[in-house]
Amino acid sequence: MARLRIAPAVLLALLMGVGACASSKTSSNDLAAAPPPAKKKKDTGIKILRGVVVERERDAAGEGGSGYQGTGNYYLIFEVRDGEATARYRYQVTQQQWFRYPEGSPVRITLQNNFLQDIKPDTGS
Repeated sequence: MARLRIAPAVLLALLMGVGACASSKTSSNDLAAAPPPAKKKKDTGIKILRGVVVERERDAAGEGGSGYQGTGNYYLIFEVRDGEATARYRYQVTQQQWFRYPEGSPVRITLQNNFLQDIKPDTGS
């Protein structure tokens, strides 16, 4: 009689142990659903480029999210030498910068991670 009582207890313990092992295993479906680790963007650093203002653009007031009563957005388009290549960059600038640098103005632009940080007149030195 004691033997009959032990068998269900052993069977129950065995089933619980197998169930615990099965639930802790990672299936291939779980791995496929997990997103890959986020890659850190490469820091491109600071670049100082010489070039010329080739074009100026302006959005009217109320365009580009500046609000109805605003003055609009101002953009300068630069043509610069970047290594062996000639590149064109279009950046939003302030109203003061837009008026200060008309087309044909030689400039030195400072970029940090491809964002405009500074514009200075290029004196050729």
